[in-house]
Amino acid sequence: MDKELLKTIISRFNRNAFCKFVFELWRLENNDKGPIYMETELIEIIGKDVYEQNYINRPNEKSANEYQGYNLILPFFYPLELFYKYDNIDIAIPDIMKKLKKYKKLTNDRLSEWQFWIDGNYIIPKIAFVTNFINIPKKKYFDIILPKFEKLIKETDIEAEVVIGSPDSFFELDPSGTNEAFKNFLHNYQKEISISVNEGVMSVDYYSSEKYLTNGILKCTKFPCEPLFIKKEKDKSEIFKEFEFLININTSENKIEKFLKNYFKEIFGEHYDRIETQLWLRFPEIDINNKNRRIDIFLRNSIQRDWELFELKRVKKLSRSYRDIPVFINEIYYAIQQINNYKRTLSQDVVKQKFAKDGIEYYYPEFRLVVGRNPDIPIDQWRWLKSSNENNLKIITYDDLLSEMKIRLNSQYKLNSEI
Repeated sequence: MDKELLKTIISRFNRNAFCKFVFELWRLENNDKGPIYMETELIEIIGKDVYEQNYINRPNEKSANEYQGYNLILPFFYPLELFYKYDNIDIAIPDIMKKLKKYKKLTNDRLSEWQFWIDGNYIIPKIAFVTNFINIPKKKYFDIILPKFEKLIKETDIEAEVVIGSPDSFFELDPSGTNEAFKNFLHNYQKEISISVNEGVMSVDYYSSEKYLTNGILKCTKFPCEPLFIKKEKDKSEIFKEFEFLININTSENKIEKFLKNYFKEIFGEHYDRIETQLWLRFPEIDINNKNRRIDIFLRNSIQRDWELFELKRVKKLSRSYRDIPVFINEIYYAIQQINNYKRTLSQDVVKQKFAKDGIEYYYPEFRLVVGRNPDIPIDQWRWLKSSNENNLKIITYDDLLSEMKIRLNSQYKLNSEI
């Protein structure tokens, strides 16, 4: 599996799953050859999901240990960004301090009963703080975060070496071992794992089924189940809220275009069945200024069985007053001329034939300019301003799109209520 993808999956594990993965990762040291090996086990007297490694003889070895020691593996789920961004924030968190004090007492009790001729030479333990945060620069670990952990151990008077583990360090130090630990985790974890990807955002959760299979396996994999990939659909009301938020913060045209591409049916209507974005018109010999052009959005209208071009513009103000007459700002007139140039190019047979070969067969496409918010002028002036400039194109504001979405949502809610 791709390293970056696997790092992202591990970073999305909940606390329980991440600790189980860490257990599998540290347990790999059991495979080391030699008379002494590391045994990893839960140490619940210190706290939940806390592990400890112990250097011990293999079962078939009769001789005394040459050396022995313990390593503490302590999960740390507090946001590391706080600690390297603000110098005055200390890592001495009460929960962590409590666990370290318990471990200090356990260490003292062990040393008071230590017999070197049986137990071997005592080696200084490591305390590994493991976290599922990723993509933190190594320099921040060494210059800021690690010294804070070392200070914490010094204050608790534990003689130990401090180690910080994260998916970044796991893959840098032992990529093959990390991959193997992940496979062991999936095999040994007792709860089902759900890994979902939505618009590039990944989440990992666990779930429980109501009834387990009592027998039967898949012929090809020899397992009772297999991965199931489902496209997770967003609720339309959530899409509306997200679209409204993007408009209100005046986000970039690129982000708006990406959002429209993902949810074009919800925003423009169900009668559109196909969308193409960033579509190149590479016909400089036809262009008014001998250039290649790029269309923002091309939508296929399944009712009309033809295509519609949408040009996006993000301007804050649409109109101004000229001698007490409302007029568009210059950017709108520039956009209208840009669309007229598109219309001129798309009407050429050589362009139609080229797009038809790519599966985009249009006849007489309609043209839309999606721009800005509704201006704060009387409705009769706004209607007149639009109609006097809508020659062979339609001017739509983002407020218009939001209003149409809202009407469709309300109609759907009413229909569902009646059903």
